[in-house]
Parts: sequence; C-alpha cells; structure tokens
Amino acid sequence: MKTRVVPSPDPFFSEKEAPPYIQDNYKGEYVDLVINQIPFHPSFIFYYAPWDSESVAAKNVFLEIAKHFYHVEKGLVKFYAVNCWWPYGECRQNYKNLSHYPIFVAHIGKQSVSS
Repeated sequence: MKTRVVPSPDPFFSEKEAPPYIQDNYKGEYVDLVINQIPFHPSFIFYYAPWDSESVAAKNVFLEIAKHFYHVEKGLVKFYAVNCWWPYGECRQNYKNLSHYPIFVAHIGKQSVSS
C-alpha cells in the first residue's frame, strides 16, 4: 500500500485580506491562542477545513464581520481562524472527532459559546 505525506497547508485567508482583521492559524496552531490570547479579550474563532464547501462559503462573511468589528470596536474584539482539519496541527490533535465544519465559537474571558 502506498501512502503520501499530507502537504503543509496554505493560508485560508490571503495575506492581503486577513491582517489586521483576522489571525489565520492555517497550520492549526491552537495552544498559544487558548492560553495567551483569547482569555484576555472578546474573541470569535472560526474553526474550518479548507476543503469544506460550508467553510469556504462562510469565509467572506466572517471577514466582513471581522472588518466591521475592527472599525467599530477599534480592534478590541479579536477574530481568529483555525484550520482544525490539518492532521498535524494542534487543533486537530486536541479535537480528533469533529464531524462538521465550520464551527464558530465566541469567547468572553474564560466563557465560550459555540455553534
């Protein structure tokens, strides 16, 4: 049986569209986000699979919402995107049994609400 290594993922949000609105953790970086970033300010997290049609459809909506909050709230509300499908990423290692994408989670301090 032949197998191949899963290639390293590319950013889901382009370099031109995401900063300063969204931090795209396209390699599934997750631990630093949970420990050092989201507990300290209101945050929205978009967990996605780059191949998923619903994730792709939600991408531009998430970007527009992030832009709105960036201008209205002066950047105080943070937006993150996390590729939770890449098998070698921290997100996938922590959440192995996700059955659908995208997943949206709102955090205020240590409290969270998900869809």
